[in-house]
Amino acid sequence: MERAYSKNVIPRKFQVVDLVLSMTLHIQRRLPAEKFTPHWEGPYTVTQTFNNGTYVLVDEKNSEFGPVNGKWLKRYYA
Repeated sequence: MERAYSKNVIPRKFQVVDLVLSMTLHIQRRLPAEKFTPHWEGPYTVTQTFNNGTYVLVDEKNSEFGPVNGKWLKRYYA
C-alpha cells in the first residue's frame, strides 16, 4: 500500500532564493472560511533550508516568516 502511494508523490525541495507561496492558516488548521477566501499567500523568498524539510521565508518587506514545513509551500512562477 505504501509503495503504491509513494510512487506518485513528488517531493518538494526548494533552494535558497526560490519564490514560494504559503498555504493560509485557515486551510492548515481546517477552520471554516468564506467562499472566496484565498488559499495561498505570498510570494515569499526562501532564505534558509533545513534537512528536516522546513524553510525560513522572507516577504517583500524583508520581514522574516517561519520556519514553515515544506508541505505547506508550493513554487511560485513569476
